[in-house]
Amino acid sequence: MNTQKVKLTKKVIDEAVITGKRYYIWDSEIPGFGLAVQKTGYKSYFLDYRNASGTARRLKLAIVGEITPDEARKKAAALRLQISQGIDPLTTKQLEKQELTFAEVSREYMEKYALVFKKPRSIQNDKSYLKNHILPYFGKMKITEITRKDINHFHYSLSHIKTTGNRCIEVISKIMNLCEEWSYRPENSNPCKGLNKYKEESKEIFLSLDEISRLQAALDKVLEEGESTYFVALIRLLLLTGARLSEIMTCKWEYVNFERKLIELPDSKTGKKKIILCDRCIAIIQSLPKQPDNSYLIISERKVGSHLTRPKKAWSRLLKVANLKKVRMHDLRHTNASISLQAKVPLEIISKRLGHSSIQTTMRYAHLADDQIRNATNDLSNTLGRAMGI
Repeated sequence: MNTQKVKLTKKVIDEAVITGKRYYIWDSEIPGFGLAVQKTGYKSYFLDYRNASGTARRLKLAIVGEITPDEARKKAAALRLQISQGIDPLTTKQLEKQELTFAEVSREYMEKYALVFKKPRSIQNDKSYLKNHILPYFGKMKITEITRKDINHFHYSLSHIKTTGNRCIEVISKIMNLCEEWSYRPENSNPCKGLNKYKEESKEIFLSLDEISRLQAALDKVLEEGESTYFVALIRLLLLTGARLSEIMTCKWEYVNFERKLIELPDSKTGKKKIILCDRCIAIIQSLPKQPDNSYLIISERKVGSHLTRPKKAWSRLLKVANLKKVRMHDLRHTNASISLQAKVPLEIISKRLGHSSIQTTMRYAHLADDQIRNATNDLSNTLGRAMGI
């Protein structure tokens, strides 16, 4: 714990760094008055004191930015005067918090956390989980009344959609952790902690070389039948690069560095990212007709100035022509990793190409190399066997 005492000024607060751990800075003028810096970067003023019965209390005064340091200091001084008169301000405050519903806190979560720290896709997912599953169940409940039993019952109610159930629990758990930071619930009271999540079935599908050939033939056919040039280019670029759908679909011409054969994305799921382009990718991109007032590679031919947003119908038609079933566009990314492994590309290189944040994410493809390892083992065994005379 940081025990340094300084006068809490705007400069001190602005310079309080995010360390990844919670810590406190104490004011040198008013006893118990301090600044809490959470591991997420969330900062708030608080006051520590003991009430008339000697019980230690901590009262959150405000979020940094809602009031100035001087206003927070005046508020702390006024509260200390009440405390000296035997009044416990937290008792009244706690009664107010007990009236907060989960729905009210979830709105605060979206405003102060999700919209600030999460990417657009994650924000949309959170909104969907809250609207369709979480709020219908917990919305009207008081935030302080939600128990582990409630969480277990809710999780069980989603046992028919296991992945969604797990994602919903993750959202609720984050909200509960923030409730502790915001003093809406006691510390270490997260009812989601330690919950056993459902085992999620892997949906990874990898196309064989024969299936890839059928897909490419189908692309040629649907293009002749009037399918969008941009959709066909999208599918081919996904397979050749191993990029995520959103990365290619929202790519702009300005991101393409033809000289270095790169797509330089200013942001992605894992932050800034470079997508290496082969000569075939360059040829595909250069063949795309540019449209006035549209900065995207893969444009929408229905909405002016926009990129393609709903390729699912075209994808379904393509699969039917190719006679492929239950294949998702995301599986083209998996296929790229599969073919890379078969070509003996090291996992570290594949991880970097795909833009994985951790090599552990890429390791799930390692089982694809089993046949290669088995063949290598047999070759080694034969060599050793001949040397051993067996």
